Amino acid sequence: MRSSAFNLSGRRCLMSRFFFVATFLLIVVVDFRFYAQTAKPASPGGGTKTPQITLVDIIPESLSGETDNDSEPNIAVNPAKPKEIAVSAFTREPMRRADRAPIFVSNNGGMTWGLRSIVPSPQITCDVTLRFGSTSDVLYVSALRNEKQGYSNLELIICQSQDYATTRLMAEVFKNRNNIDQPYIAAMTVGSEDHVFVADCDFNYPTNPGPQGPGQAVLDRSLNAPGASFTPVPVEYQPKAIDWEVRSAIAADGKIVYAAFNRVTDITYQQCGKYTEPALMTSEVVVVRDDNGGASTPPFSSLVDPQGTPGVVAVQQRKLTGTECLGGDRIADDLALAVDPRDPKKVYLVWSDLVNGRVSLHLKYSTNGGETWSGKRDIPDAKNPGLAVNAQGTVGFLYQQVVNNMWKTQFEQTSDDFQTTQQPLTLAQFPIQPPPYQSCCSNIFLGDYLHLMAVNNDFYGVFSSNNNPDRSHFPCGVNFQRREDQKKLRDLQGKEVSPSIDPFFFKVTEQ
Repeated sequence: MRSSAFNLSGRRCLMSRFFFVATFLLIVVVDFRFYAQTAKPASPGGGTKTPQITLVDIIPESLSGETDNDSEPNIAVNPAKPKEIAVSAFTREPMRRADRAPIFVSNNGGMTWGLRSIVPSPQITCDVTLRFGSTSDVLYVSALRNEKQGYSNLELIICQSQDYATTRLMAEVFKNRNNIDQPYIAAMTVGSEDHVFVADCDFNYPTNPGPQGPGQAVLDRSLNAPGASFTPVPVEYQPKAIDWEVRSAIAADGKIVYAAFNRVTDITYQQCGKYTEPALMTSEVVVVRDDNGGASTPPFSSLVDPQGTPGVVAVQQRKLTGTECLGGDRIADDLALAVDPRDPKKVYLVWSDLVNGRVSLHLKYSTNGGETWSGKRDIPDAKNPGLAVNAQGTVGFLYQQVVNNMWKTQFEQTSDDFQTTQQPLTLAQFPIQPPPYQSCCSNIFLGDYLHLMAVNNDFYGVFSSNNNPDRSHFPCGVNFQRREDQKKLRDLQGKEVSPSIDPFFFKVTEQ
């Protein structure tokens, strides 16, 4: 769905997201013959050691003939057993079964991948993200259930499984709440129970309605998962505010939980085809905090502004547009949030901004729990940020950027908060048709988000990119599970397959 509801009515969950071909393989057989290539590029600076990169196209060999746009990927690594990894994306169920949708699974640290149709949604899910409890081995999935006829219900479901690689459907622990946009999950084991937060934009609250309806920043919360109930918790304390896109982050001890969201302050609309889109939006990024693990009364009221209202404005006068594309892909809202595992009061924030017709990502941090913010790293012509901090305090920053008419997926890491000039590692790249900025009506192929996380000292991430197997597109090396000859993609019969968009897994290990 539209990140943070540039289409606030939420009626276009998949309509502009996919172009599907008529032929798609109907048999899923996982083959574990392939192993990931690795590369050791030069150190990116900032006091970090030389990293080792592992990069894998996740599509299994048995699906070598698929040509869908598998966009908006998300990743979950089991912190207790890092070889157990799950990835979600906008991927269709190969058998077209009406009662389930797939995720990708690996049990060998991401070296090889299979497909498991275990999410209870017809054929495909909208806005699906997933996370493991940190010691419970339970995988949690949040998604918008796909209603095949029109994709209009937008029902939030939260599911769980203690056997993530099974073929059995996940158990639903939350459902029947409609009119939700872009749920994004976070989870952590605290004591003997999992704390799970699903951040989303909820259209079920009375606010100031715009032409396409209202939205409010909400965390659907459970503090005693697995198997427990979830409660929607609004985190917006300004009356009649309209909020878009929400992200949350949990400190390593589980006692402090942050959330960031967009609060709209001004908006103008423009007709874009048959839909009404924001021609220009002005918003502020608000950060809230709960010092009692999400259980405070009222919740997320630990961080207050100078007037005593919960929530601090970390970014003012942020501008975005819903009618322009960067590199042929629509400009998203682009929020990311991460906490230093060594210090729960040190938190990092990424957002995007449109200035003079160009969009840039910006990163800054707070050392006092979000009260004040300092430092800034600016990335021009970029979108889709991923942010994580490893056990040593090294910050990983993932993003996708247009450089010289090329889409590049870039990864940086720093141990001095970007005081040292960074040379990003390019994980993937492919050409675009110039000019880089063009008017559009919600064109999408990469999607509105990707994800980066850290387990101990390692970074794990997932992104979508063009799957043309030309090795010049992957400067750090790559492994394909699907059939290819390093020049062209092939199906199981050896017939050439047109390039499309695939999810790519990567791992960065400091040597």
